[in-house]
Amino acid sequence: MPEVLHRRLVQAAKRAVYASLGDRLLVRFVLARLPRSANVEVTTVCNLACPLCPTHIVPRTSRTLGVELVEALLESAGGALKSVCLHVQGEPTVHPRLYDIVRLFAWRGVEVWFGTNGMLLEQQLDELFDSGLDGIAIDLDGVDAEDYGRYRKRGDFERVLGGARALIAEKLRRGAAKPFVQIQMVMFSYNERRLPEVRELL
Repeated sequence: MPEVLHRRLVQAAKRAVYASLGDRLLVRFVLARLPRSANVEVTTVCNLACPLCPTHIVPRTSRTLGVELVEALLESAGGALKSVCLHVQGEPTVHPRLYDIVRLFAWRGVEVWFGTNGMLLEQQLDELFDSGLDGIAIDLDGVDAEDYGRYRKRGDFERVLGGARALIAEKLRRGAAKPFVQIQMVMFSYNERRLPEVRELL
């Protein structure tokens, strides 16, 4: 059976099951299948102004997630939640209680990740390591300040690179297994030719 047809049949079967359940049974069915992973936006705020980011295009109020809402989320998840990413659009490291939130998830055995533009990394190293963070993705979108600055508006290439190096050095110094560190670059048409330099830098 072709893959597309199989997928459509499975979706149709699910819809039929959901339609046949009454509201109360449907609620019980959903509660029995609580999500194992979640993306949680801890803040709508960002310290950069990158041109394609919805944070600066979609009008939203500046908000940060309260610790009490994280506690409520963990309670409602009932132990089903296994992993969480604390990054959707805003910059997590600007949240004043980011590492308290990381600790709450970590204490419940939830694997915690977030992505960052890396501007505040170096000044947060101790908190980062002490929080129980499992993984971090750092955006280093360029091989030099000029390349980086074409997209990362208000960012500082040397500061991000220094923060990434400091994070890796501290991880080695501590002999720590985590956080897993991922450094990533978005390649644009103007810097595709520099891919060998990107590989060398990374």
